[in-house]
Order: sequence, then C-alpha cells, then structure tokens
Amino acid sequence: MRGCAAGGTSLRAMVVAMPVLVARALELLKGRSSQTTVLVEEGDLTRLPKLRLGELDLFVGRLEPV
Repeated sequence: MRGCAAGGTSLRAMVVAMPVLVARALELLKGRSSQTTVLVEEGDLTRLPKLRLGELDLFVGRLEPV
C-alpha cells in the first residue's frame, strides 16, 4: 500500500480478535492510508455467507476444530 489511496471496506470480527489483532491492523492501515474508511462490526460465523455474496470484505476470527 503506497501513496494516498482512499476508499472503504467492511470488516466483521469476532470479539476475540478485536482488542489486539483488528485494532493493530486498523492502526497500520490508517498510518498508510488516512483517507480510507473501515466499517467494523462485531459478529460471528453466521455472517460468513455475506462474505461470499460480496456484502462483506473481510472476516476476522477463529474457527473451532471439527
């Protein structure tokens, strides 16, 4: 990511990932592209179909072993 790119993205994250992983990733993103907007929502695996449909850009969480 170089330059002054701007845009928007949507992210859904499980609560376990938000305090450290998501917070740090957003800090790095904003440091490189301050004009980028990110919609962050808390969610669980029930929202994964939105990722497939293109209604969600990124999901951050952990999968339970089967």
